[in-house]
Amino acid sequence: VSTRRRTACRFPTPGLPIEGTIPLEGLPSDAVIADGGVWIAGAFGDLIRVDERTGETDTRRIGGKLVSLAATEDRLWVVDSDGLVVVFDLQTRRVLQSIPIGGRPVDVAVGSSGVWIADQRGERLVRIDETTLERTSFALAGPPAAIAIDEDRGVIWVRTAGTGTPA
Repeated sequence: VSTRRRTACRFPTPGLPIEGTIPLEGLPSDAVIADGGVWIAGAFGDLIRVDERTGETDTRRIGGKLVSLAATEDRLWVVDSDGLVVVFDLQTRRVLQSIPIGGRPVDVAVGSSGVWIADQRGERLVRIDETTLERTSFALAGPPAAIAIDEDRGVIWVRTAGTGTPA
């Protein structure tokens, strides 16, 4: 585990100089913008919120090795390497639920069709219904490395490990 200091940088407008930096411990794995801040998956199981206006940070201990984040209007969906999806409420700043999906999750994306998790070990996508939290698995031809949702076209893009093309 690296204890080297990393920084998060703010770019107020493309092409302009960095506005400031915020020191972080270790190497963060992901970031997402939600609820007036930038949420960062910290290196040591911490969920860090950086206020967009003030630059102040607020840290919540989630545990595990956080891998990927996705946001809806009122929730963060946090995936950890132990096969858990943590549902975090943005208003109360509390964990609502931990949903075991197993495998080795490597990415998460949210769309109108639900929350989608790429499970590399299981070579599958797992869909979680946001309302019922019911899980459905979809087999893939290879281990996924990244996913993205194109809402306009109704398409889920999957990059499989070892390939350079979406599935």
